[in-house]
Amino acid sequence: MEPIVPSDALPSLSRHAAHFRQRWDRVSNDALRWAWAQPLNHAAKLVLLCLADHADDSGTCWPSLSRIAAMTGLDQSTVKRKIRALEHDGLVNRSRSIGGAGHSTRYQVQTEKQAHCAPVKQARNAPDEEDNRCTLPPKQVHAAPITGAQCATNHKEPSRTPKEKSEHSIPTCPHAEVIAIYHEVLPELPRVQPARWQGSTRARDLQARWREDERHRNLRFWRWFFEAVRVSPFHLGENARGWRADLGWLMKRSNFDKVIERGTDQRRRAIA
Repeated sequence: MEPIVPSDALPSLSRHAAHFRQRWDRVSNDALRWAWAQPLNHAAKLVLLCLADHADDSGTCWPSLSRIAAMTGLDQSTVKRKIRALEHDGLVNRSRSIGGAGHSTRYQVQTEKQAHCAPVKQARNAPDEEDNRCTLPPKQVHAAPITGAQCATNHKEPSRTPKEKSEHSIPTCPHAEVIAIYHEVLPELPRVQPARWQGSTRARDLQARWREDERHRNLRFWRWFFEAVRVSPFHLGENARGWRADLGWLMKRSNFDKVIERGTDQRRRAIA
């Protein structure tokens, strides 16, 4: 029986295969080095690394959500949130395409982009700078005695760490305003009792939803969110048990994500 590939063509095929492997490794390594260099939190960086690992020489890849979740160890809802955050930063573009067994999501890794973050300054006393620096003997300075008034004037607040500065810059969640919008848009749902709300787990959940994403720190977002709840008859009590959602239930992590995904899908269909 004649071989499918002539024996004299095998060395050429081997060279082509080796060249392709080297080219793919180079592309993958470049994309991975770029992904590692982005100043992101650990979950977002894991998702970006996974996409970069799948990307071809044009930065395109088609991994499924289940595959990304399996490779990163994150649940699919977290993967979706982090992909949306990467899109917001301009590091990834996402579109629907026809591929594989049907419709699939195509990701475009933007390796020429950088995440929005202040550059990290090099330490002033880095060893390589110390070796090249000319050191001079310190001057002897005799400080004058400091009076009590001068001590009070020269007192400075202790400097904050970058994390403390970031948390300090986030405005406090306006619970009363958010609850007022909830009552206005969803009067059919159980009302919030202020005395029971303050300091409760539900209040902490609302605070967490407010702080976790810059887009959530706007009262227009919360009006849109509650209007997305309103278009769901199930949440308004049209179910076999007559159950109705309340604000505490809506602020739980998984329920909050489902409402956002449903509202986003409805908005896309309305635009289409």
